Amino acid sequence: SRLLSVSIDPANDKPPVLRRYGLQYLDGDPSGFFHWEFVDLTPANLKKLAKDFGVIYRPSGDGDIVHTMLTALIAPDGTVRQVWGGDDWNPQSVAQAVASSAKGSRGHS
Repeated sequence: SRLLSVSIDPANDKPPVLRRYGLQYLDGDPSGFFHWEFVDLTPANLKKLAKDFGVIYRPSGDGDIVHTMLTALIAPDGTVRQVWGGDDWNPQSVAQAVASSAKGSRGHS
């Protein structure tokens, strides 16, 4: 399984910048990036992805970008198995959804 973080500000938040930010959540241990990756998309692809997932973003008056947040569990076959809006998730609920998704995909080829 992988955690993929998509930059909502690809002009400034390139993957190396996001990795430095993410290191704070890994207590400085970069081995956590084994399962966590960062991507920046072209503006057109970001707009499409945001639209497809219902994420809203816009520049604020002070140079930041205001945005909603979404976490999605995507199965290996590309289907969206679960979606959490904002911070409406915790490690236990994600682990349970991953386990349930893995059970549901067994026996499928």
